[in-house]
Amino acid sequence: MNKLKFLTNHFLKNNNKTHKNITKLQKNLYKFSTQEKYGSEKLKGVCVLNEDDSGNLMYVTIKNTPFIMQLSQTIMEFQQIQAQKSRIYPITFYDAHTNQEYASTTPFQFIINKDFLMHIRDEIYYIYAKNSFVQPSIDLQNYQKFKQFYNIHFTTQQNLTQIDIEQKFIRNVLEHLESLQSKQISTSQLQIIIQNELYQQAVQRKKKVSQINEILDLLYLEKKNLIEEEKEIKVKAQKKSKSAYNKLLSFYLVQAFMLQYGTYFLYSWDIIEPITCLCTTLDMGLAYYYWLRFERDFNWKDVWARKQNKLEKQIKNKQQFPTDRMEDVNNLIQTFEAKKQILSVHQEEVFKGIQNDL
Repeated sequence: MNKLKFLTNHFLKNNNKTHKNITKLQKNLYKFSTQEKYGSEKLKGVCVLNEDDSGNLMYVTIKNTPFIMQLSQTIMEFQQIQAQKSRIYPITFYDAHTNQEYASTTPFQFIINKDFLMHIRDEIYYIYAKNSFVQPSIDLQNYQKFKQFYNIHFTTQQNLTQIDIEQKFIRNVLEHLESLQSKQISTSQLQIIIQNELYQQAVQRKKKVSQINEILDLLYLEKKNLIEEEKEIKVKAQKKSKSAYNKLLSFYLVQAFMLQYGTYFLYSWDIIEPITCLCTTLDMGLAYYYWLRFERDFNWKDVWARKQNKLEKQIKNKQQFPTDRMEDVNNLIQTFEAKKQILSVHQEEVFKGIQNDL
């Protein structure tokens, strides 16, 4: 660190012109757009990697198809099991950050610690590993812990990107300096090292933000489709529940009409009276059954709402609607928005901190 401070201060002090050029470069680095992508046009969805209670099995559901992975299992063994299940299409795995394909002998315990890509046929799915981005938690009832959390983490959270860039910048530049055979370095050589490191960081961060934007677009589109599909299911349930409601209402109206018509036009009250008692007993029995089952008084609005909810569940089960998927999508959106916020920062402000530290 002392070597870096001395060399950099000497470099910036004696090369004001070059310092201005580097400052200009710093302000324009974040505008650089990289073309190195894994093929965003093939990215079909974002899924969550889950684990069972034992923690030895991981699974991800893609298009209602579960893919189960054991921690000690290799990619080749996984592919062989999929082939036995008549899934003859190849399944390959890629690192989500470097876009490099994992070797077939790689065990899953080395893959699932961070996000990865599954390539199925010509489609790529981004698999989000829950433990790859853990939000800190704090007990707010403990004032001392909250104060410590605020002083150490919350202020750090606002400058998390700055600290991250500074650490990588200093570490990588130090590695370059330590790799040099000579104990001295020219200002032009130091300029090349700094420019190269700033350039590499800008490219990497720009690429990550671009990838996150693609993932968020897919998630928001999926959320929109889920909301529209759920609305269609509710409309179908409302129509069917309204039909059932009308039938029940017609049953009681027919009772009233027939009793009145039978009393005054067809028969005398002596004949209709026992029929009226029978219908009244039947209605009381239905109301009492409703109270025993749902522990509330019989009313038309509640009957309609319960019938509609029941029909919604039936339609969702029939259409295999992913009920839990909406919660996963919302959690993924929140997570990737947080990632994007951390990565999206004006780099000229970050490098002001770097210059101050140096």
